[in-house]
Amino acid sequence: MKRIVFGRHARRQMQLYRITLAEVEAIIRHPEHRQPSIHGSGREDCYGQVETRGWIRVVIYEDTQQITVVTAHPRRHYP
Repeated sequence: MKRIVFGRHARRQMQLYRITLAEVEAIIRHPEHRQPSIHGSGREDCYGQVETRGWIRVVIYEDTQQITVVTAHPRRHYP
């Protein structure tokens, strides 16, 4: 299992929207939907639903050793 690293922007967004590390890790490990990001560069969008918040989008970059969380924020609707 690869380790998950949180970038500075991701931590700020998570704090702003009160998204926990556990919620993000759960979405990354078991996304309800996963697709290439529109920003390209090998990034992927992972979507998951949290009971109290609804949909959350987590943008990640995955290499051979780790998964880097680029950003995380709530979505009003599924992708």
